[in-house]
Amino acid sequence: MRIRYVVPFLILLSILLIVGTASTQDDDACQALTEQVFATLAQNCSNLEGNSVCYGAGGVNAVFASGTNNIAQLADRASLSDLQIVQSEQVDLAQGKLGAALINLQANVPSAITQPAVTLLVLGGVQVENAVAPEQAIITVPPIEVTTLLAANLRSGPSTDSNVITSAKGGTKLNADALSGDQEWLRVLFEDTLAWVNRDLVGTEGDLDTLPVLSANSLSPMQKFFVRAVGDSAECGGSGMIVIQGPDNIPVELNINGAEIRLSSTMVVRITADNKMQVILLSGAGYIGNLSIPAGFTVSAPLSADGKSLAGAWENLQPLDAAGLEQLQFLSALPVDGLLHYAITIPTQQEIQTTLASLRGGTSGGGGTASSGPAAGNANCSRFRPTSPLGGMPFGTTTFFWDAAQGSTTYRLRIFNEAGIVVGTFDTSTDNTALTIDTSSNTIGDGFNFSWQVDALVNGQVACTTAPTVVVRDFGQVVVGGSGNSDQPTPTPVGWSGG
Repeated sequence: MRIRYVVPFLILLSILLIVGTASTQDDDACQALTEQVFATLAQNCSNLEGNSVCYGAGGVNAVFASGTNNIAQLADRASLSDLQIVQSEQVDLAQGKLGAALINLQANVPSAITQPAVTLLVLGGVQVENAVAPEQAIITVPPIEVTTLLAANLRSGPSTDSNVITSAKGGTKLNADALSGDQEWLRVLFEDTLAWVNRDLVGTEGDLDTLPVLSANSLSPMQKFFVRAVGDSAECGGSGMIVIQGPDNIPVELNINGAEIRLSSTMVVRITADNKMQVILLSGAGYIGNLSIPAGFTVSAPLSADGKSLAGAWENLQPLDAAGLEQLQFLSALPVDGLLHYAITIPTQQEIQTTLASLRGGTSGGGGTASSGPAAGNANCSRFRPTSPLGGMPFGTTTFFWDAAQGSTTYRLRIFNEAGIVVGTFDTSTDNTALTIDTSSNTIGDGFNFSWQVDALVNGQVACTTAPTVVVRDFGQVVVGGSGNSDQPTPTPVGWSGG
């Protein structure tokens, strides 16, 4: 059966995931244009170099700090070193145009990863503005091979106080691509794991001092940027998007419109007509700050008037419905060779329902039925459910969110370990539906697998309780002192890769 996409490339979702149906003629024209744009993009931008931008299709405008437009025509490529703005033109069916630009970012991905590192597709009426000044950008260089001199702990940070995430035997070859701020530690890639090793524990024939020096505030070109919608075309939806894909084994760290985003796989970002930033996770794992997003879910937040910062909290975290999923199917036709790490996959409704069932204690659909308590009837619990985190939970500060039980005066959050034992109880002082706590070992103990649920209280009495939500904490923590070497190191597995 032939599947026809409703306005496939530009409309994603409104907050309520309701879209209008275009005419058959316009649907076919939009679909044909999308296919043409993807084919042209692959022809013009295949095997794009790292930290570069490419004029892929339709109309693309760019502004460079040097004042020179280095991507004036199709297939032109330029370095991100002094790129300030790239803008893809909105759809014009009469002219058969749809602007598309491809950007290859390095972000925090080690240079040992085969290109592309992070692919960013700018599609339709959307502008991306670089927020990393050229003089502040860390420029990556080819990695230098080093060899461990003896058994070495590989750590999550450049310090003996950082967690051991794995270990390497003596004689193990590693690819180093950066130095710590004090230049005593090397960032290395080992079996697809990004880690740090003490410089004294390795030998090399290369010059390690040529590697870039990283600090907590280091950013590569365009690792921080602003996105805004441009144009007022009503054709094919009339607004643009960016599609971001990174390696599925290295969490990518980006700052978009002031939001700290971490993802392992594929994400879509768009700016809605009411000036909200909407994020849709297509596959893998995603965090916005402390908010975890499962694959197939969307969330949005209001932006400031200039669109360069958040003006409110993230809200309406919810799964995509059938119509929203269908509108995204066109992205699965993006060519892989020379453009992407892997094909873009769109989750099915069945997969989303399975995710909901596993995250919410075996229930399905809208999050399960909240159980009643002594104060049942004094609060409306029909929409009472957990909303975040779902699936993954950071090690450290985490904000828990839930939908309100109308009439409740306070809420109580409880966290359980893998054995079902309560390891943390936290109360709100008002009827607010969010609570930020420390989810490190210091507060809720060791381990990876946890669950949480919320009690809705009316004057101290339980009115109803949500179904439990299962989460996997991001990292187990083992702190090892000393020089970083160990004859019998204890590796700590990563709990949630999201790949």
